[in-house]
Amino acid sequence: MVARSVCKRAFRPRLTTSGATVAVLLALFALSCSGGADPVEEPPQDPIAALERAPVDEAAWVAALNLARRENRLAELRSAVQGIAAAHPDRWEPVWLEAECVLWQGGRVVTAAHTSESRPLFERALLLAEKADRPAGVARIARQLAFGLKLEGQTLPAHDSLKRAVEAAGAAGRDDLLAAAEKDRSILELQFQLEQDPASDATWYPVINHCKREGTLAQLGVLADEIAAAHPDLWHTHYARGEETLYLEGPGPSPERVERAKVPLRRALELAREADDPIGIARASNRLAFCAKYQVDSDEAERLYLQGLSAAERAGNRSLEAFISNNLGGLYLRTGRYVPAIAIMERAAEALRDEGMPDRARQLSYNRTILLAAIGNHIEAKEQLLRLHAEALAEGQDLADTVSVALGNLHGDLRDTAAARDWFGRVSADNPRQSIRAQFGLGRIALDAGELDEAARRFAAAANQEEDLGLVLISRTFEAEVALRQGRVVDARERVGSIIDEADSTAWAAWKARTIYGKTLLGRDGGRDEALRQFREAMEIVDERSTGLDPQTAGMGYLRRGRTEPFIEYAAALAELDGAGRAAEILHVVERAHARALRQMLNDDGAIDSGKADAATIRRTLRDGEVLVDYLIGNDRGVVVAVTADAIVARVVPGWHELRPSLKRYAAALRRPLLSAEAREDPRADFARDADVGVELYRKLLGPVEQLLDGATRLYVIPDQDLALLPFGALVVSADAGRPVFLAASIETAVLPLAGSPPRWGDARTPVLLAGDPVGGAGAEVVPLPHAAAELQRLGEVWGASQTTSLVRDELSLERIDELALRSFRTLHFATHAVASSTDPRRCTVILSAGDRLAMPRIAELRLGPALVVLSACSTGEGEVIPGEGVVGLSWAFLRAGARGIAASLWSVDDSSTAELMVAFHDRLRAGDDPVRSMALAQRAVAESRWHPVYWAPFVVILSPT
Repeated sequence: MVARSVCKRAFRPRLTTSGATVAVLLALFALSCSGGADPVEEPPQDPIAALERAPVDEAAWVAALNLARRENRLAELRSAVQGIAAAHPDRWEPVWLEAECVLWQGGRVVTAAHTSESRPLFERALLLAEKADRPAGVARIARQLAFGLKLEGQTLPAHDSLKRAVEAAGAAGRDDLLAAAEKDRSILELQFQLEQDPASDATWYPVINHCKREGTLAQLGVLADEIAAAHPDLWHTHYARGEETLYLEGPGPSPERVERAKVPLRRALELAREADDPIGIARASNRLAFCAKYQVDSDEAERLYLQGLSAAERAGNRSLEAFISNNLGGLYLRTGRYVPAIAIMERAAEALRDEGMPDRARQLSYNRTILLAAIGNHIEAKEQLLRLHAEALAEGQDLADTVSVALGNLHGDLRDTAAARDWFGRVSADNPRQSIRAQFGLGRIALDAGELDEAARRFAAAANQEEDLGLVLISRTFEAEVALRQGRVVDARERVGSIIDEADSTAWAAWKARTIYGKTLLGRDGGRDEALRQFREAMEIVDERSTGLDPQTAGMGYLRRGRTEPFIEYAAALAELDGAGRAAEILHVVERAHARALRQMLNDDGAIDSGKADAATIRRTLRDGEVLVDYLIGNDRGVVVAVTADAIVARVVPGWHELRPSLKRYAAALRRPLLSAEAREDPRADFARDADVGVELYRKLLGPVEQLLDGATRLYVIPDQDLALLPFGALVVSADAGRPVFLAASIETAVLPLAGSPPRWGDARTPVLLAGDPVGGAGAEVVPLPHAAAELQRLGEVWGASQTTSLVRDELSLERIDELALRSFRTLHFATHAVASSTDPRRCTVILSAGDRLAMPRIAELRLGPALVVLSACSTGEGEVIPGEGVVGLSWAFLRAGARGIAASLWSVDDSSTAELMVAFHDRLRAGDDPVRSMALAQRAVAESRWHPVYWAPFVVILSPT
């Protein structure tokens, strides 16, 4: 099936666009030079052989020429038409077709020698067409004669020939030929203007684009040289030479051509600067930036794009500004900087709207919205997609179906399967490209729900289409996964093995196919080594291709959801093989899968980086009684690596299919007394219903490495996804006689976002900033926190007035925070409200007074010292759960700002118990204990009077690894 679709693609011209190249379509002149026949769908029989059977069928002649040019069979076609001309001496078609064969014998590059050799044949064909009173033939031939004359610099004769073509096409009633001839005449007029006004970008730019499309850059180069000889100070001629160098030999550049093109382009930039011509600076900078991007010099590319953008703004050229903005957005996308990519795409869309191009602006806004969804901003993405869908429906555009697919994918990512199915169901069957994407989306939903037969049917439908090779390959890959889940291992292996090489062309399928193939080999005798090789190759592909995916496809979103799978399978396979001897290698694999999404979400500059997890260094820095556990979990299974000063082991743990139901039930049990009067009445009896779930989670998560916990006093947890919302101290070690024993009773716990050495706290914890007790104002209302004022007052007493600075009530504002030298504080305590978002971490916010908000982006810009930040508010440890990352939210923002540790809550907390916990926590800090031990002792103190973990367990300490 794939081979057949590939063959058809090779012979059918088709224009495709991507989000990173939308701006290329912004050319204001859709110019079409002649130099080629009208493309038509090919008949099933060979068009050349069919000519003798249909010598008067114009469509057959056009089809034969199209085929001959694509398949390099011009010599064969010329021989055939010479025979037909001999048998039909009164027909113009074979003579015209022989002339076309002569004209295009050099491929897409037409020279003056070709036009000179073909002209007698065209002139003879023209006489025959006139004699036979065939105006359509006259129009077609006159247009080609003008093409040759134009290449030879005979502008006025070419113009006369095109005038004749226009008149003949009108007489024939052929709108297609008429439109083509009129466009040719317009471009000829532009070339004439170019000769008359060689310093005008308004003529150079469309002529260059036209020559690139029609393969006539060689003639453009000749013209540029002629103009440069008379006008040596013009940047335009050197720019044209750069374009010729890049694209003369084909539609795409090569490393050698890129390097050569930089010479004339740099000269163009120099001359544009000397003339202080902002358009020239913008165009030359943009093209040099393209060269730098091609050579993987992202810093230089960004510098040049920004230089070009500034020049385009100075020139007031909004379309050029949009062009460069979108190219810069593509660079940001390629390098994983999604946040600035989103911003620059919106800027480009605004420029397009200003230029009166709403359709293109809408398409770019769509690309931006897909990026929003890909980085987790589902709320804004949903709002924008709904708006785009309404606009598209009102305009009657195909974009409505595209947006419906995007909304289906978005709701699928949010696990709202009913809404996802509804949006996929809205896609029109008359839109085959988007309809098949909807089929694929429905297949994914069915697969996640375990509806394997339905999933297989949907993926088969997507695999049997011919419009999108990438979707064909990923659909066939998912067909193999369905077969594997159904226990048809051999079938799965054969299916995916047949497309692995083809899958390399598609980011989706390239790593997925190898991962599935490796899984099919694990149970096979002698198959483990090959399975590990497949997993290694898949990991390398993910590392290489995890950025820069086309935002118009579901590729980036899918990769973001599932990119950890090959890492998990490789690590788990090694753990099964030798969980002790290869544990250091497994730790490195687990950390390779961590931390990438964090940098993409925050547009980080590398301040927080996983690097290579060095097990030996971690072991040297861990103290007696300390254990570090690092998790990476997939749907079917996961792996945990446990490290102590004396040992390191890796073990397989259950996957999310098994863990999530228990996690969901236990999370509800931990929170229930805050939500249910019945649970508050008898919390011990209420918790007893789910104590066994706490024991089950303890055994599944820590049981495999329990031998290293013997004698442990502190546990550092590097969680994955939903585990970041589980307070490990609240796990139940045993529940004999209905009295649960929590892990926190004997072991202190803390969270590390990445594997590394835990920080030590030998320095003083003062001075202290105490901030909170917000009040409303300026139209903003704040729900009172009755215990916040008392909490802050008591903490002031703990530390002493000389060591504290207070920002309370009206003083709790952004202006006052900006006035403080935050770097000097060693402890910052916020007793206020907070907003958490599980879908968009940028919405996570600390509430201040009078409507001020300390939001995540603003926090990340703060410059803190090695401080402890205490967030004594509800749900401050929540955020978006990201595969391989855990939670990205307020704690991440403070870590990025330089904090050494964060104390944050995982759910809405009880105000009074929180105040009690915080006072006990600060008492221990004041006594010299580090934050981890201080929190553990404070929790144990609260638990003596408030037994249920809802009152003491929600706060966790999150540390920045060193």
